[in-house]
Formats: sequence, structure tokens, C-alpha cells
Amino acid sequence: MDETTQAAIIDALEEMVADVAPELHGRGMYGGQMLEHEAGVAATAVGGYFAYKAHVSFEFSHGARLSDPAGHLEGKGKARRHVKLRSVSDIAEKDVAGFLAQAAAAKLILRDRITSKSGASFFVKASRAILSNILSGLSCIPLC
Repeated sequence: MDETTQAAIIDALEEMVADVAPELHGRGMYGGQMLEHEAGVAATAVGGYFAYKAHVSFEFSHGARLSDPAGHLEGKGKARRHVKLRSVSDIAEKDVAGFLAQAAAAKLILRDRITSKSGASFFVKASRAILSNILSGLSCIPLC
């Protein structure tokens, strides 16, 4: 792939990301651009795009969860999926915007679940520690 085509694909992807998921933050990483809900927090990554010699790849961190009735997503791993782009028209033809919208929404739901679970987990751990401290101060628990 020539540099002009590669640059045009990346420019089109940047525009598409700004239109579809403006809440995402880009971070240069792994020779490409990672997209995260919270800047600099890898756990909130939705995916990213990366230039290779023969194509530009748009990769989705949890792409295996995305709906793909047309079969555009590639990859067989446990979580990640990607779309190989060889022209600007591939972005629309392979519905990258649709996948990004799904991924951004799914990641928000997942992040909220993690936050609420870790909040609940913290409360349970703190409650156990307090109860343990109270009980350890007693040599015997009065029954009456």
C-alpha cells in the first residue's frame, strides 16, 4: 500500500471516530492510535487503528462481542477482532462506523458494571475489615 492511500485511510478514520464516538480519547501507542473512554486508562480501551505495509487495521478490544451479520470482522481470538482496510471506501463497505458505535456503547456498559462491582466489592471488603477489627477486640462475645 502506498503512503498516500495509507494517509487517506487514517485521515478518514480520524474523521469517522470524531463523528461516531467523539467521547473517545486517542493515544499514540503500538505505532498506531488507541481509543479509550478515559484518556490513558488502558482498561477503558475500545480499540484502535494501526498502519501496516499492506493495509490499515481497525482493531476492536472486545470485537468478539460485536454483531457482525455480514462477516467483516476477522480474527479467531478470545476477545479481539479487526477489519483490514485497503482503501478509503472499505471503511463504509465494511461498516467500521457501525462496529465502532457498538464497541463504544458496549465498553461504556462494561465500564459501568466494573465500576459498580468494584464499588460493591470495596464496600464488602471494608465491612469485613471493620467487623474483624471489632471482633478481634473482644475475647469473648457475650450471648446474653
